[in-house]
Amino acid sequence: MITRLVIENFKGFQRVDLRLGRFNLLVGTNASGKSNLLDALRVLQGLGNGLTVQETLNGKPKSARQDVWPGIRGGAEFARFQERANGKTRAGRGLIRFEIEMASETINGLHYGVSFDPVSGLIEREDLTRDDRLLVTTGDVQFKGRKPERMRPNNPGEMTPETVCSTSLAFSLFGTIPAKNDLPFNAEIDLCLDSLTNFQFLEPQLVHLRAYASPQPVVRMGDRGENFAGLIKTICQRPKQRAAFVGWLRELSPLELDDVAVLSGAVGEPLFALREGGREFPAHILSDGTLRFAALAAAFFQPEPPGVLCLEEIENAIHPTRLRVLVELLKQFSRRGRPQVMATSHSPVVLSWLRAEDYPSAFLCRRRPEDGASDVRPLPSLPNFARLVELQQLDEFFVEGGMEAAL
Repeated sequence: MITRLVIENFKGFQRVDLRLGRFNLLVGTNASGKSNLLDALRVLQGLGNGLTVQETLNGKPKSARQDVWPGIRGGAEFARFQERANGKTRAGRGLIRFEIEMASETINGLHYGVSFDPVSGLIEREDLTRDDRLLVTTGDVQFKGRKPERMRPNNPGEMTPETVCSTSLAFSLFGTIPAKNDLPFNAEIDLCLDSLTNFQFLEPQLVHLRAYASPQPVVRMGDRGENFAGLIKTICQRPKQRAAFVGWLRELSPLELDDVAVLSGAVGEPLFALREGGREFPAHILSDGTLRFAALAAAFFQPEPPGVLCLEEIENAIHPTRLRVLVELLKQFSRRGRPQVMATSHSPVVLSWLRAEDYPSAFLCRRRPEDGASDVRPLPSLPNFARLVELQQLDEFFVEGGMEAAL
């Protein structure tokens, strides 16, 4: 689980420092920074997967060892924060920096930080620490009064907790540490790699949800909903998961839902369907909202769930009267363990279904008028927030723009 995220000098962020929970909700107007925050997570994912800085930002074509990496919106050219002053935008300067803190059932106090120049693509500093004790770092630095050993990618040598990893400075340190090693901090490296790479940026597209899937077993659908029907087939083979999945779909549907079904194509390829009133309704005639909700619900029943599930505009195609069901779905499963949820929303109805325990990890995103930087604040930090909650006017305050005005 990622417990803290710091972003500096990236896109619309001059600096933000967020304490995260298991269920995290970002609300705000268009262009307030919600999508940019998810882009920051994608940068960390790219570096953790061994891509160079410029590959991470600009994209990389498919290779024999890796799928297509689409890059970050705007690429390296627009990755750095650009300050606005006197009606003009100044070219960005300085390094981009990310920091995350991670925790598991056995490890706490693990911290990873990376600073890089987006134009040259060079990493200036990168380190992994636990409880303020340096485990691995890049760069020619002094540690405990002596210069640590250097490590080259083609000759790893003996690594110590004070190792300085020397590489091309375009790759992160995870490209230099041998895959199989006998280090005293293997568990910390594994947790960091899992935290950086095990994201699912789920944006289900109807063309995939309505399509036949691969007949091969599916343990995780694609980010656009690819092989959705294959995942449903896997879920249906597990009676308890199937019953729970159908239970959530019944909460959504105003009609009497009998069951979920998987139809077969000419060569056994699966197609999603629902059974109502003794009839089967295949995916291509189901409503957009039903399909989207089914895909979001199925994400929590994946045999190989992500560490972090990122969802944009969760209210899309979902009727306001059913948003309560979706919010409860996200909250219940994220609090049971994996996946941690990062969700964005424009809907005031979503805010109305939050409870007191949700507020610390519900954030308002807004653009500061003085410099154009995106500001991200937990809802309890808003002026008079407790009074608004007491009067049950949080959603109205959001619709009328009062949240942004209060800051």
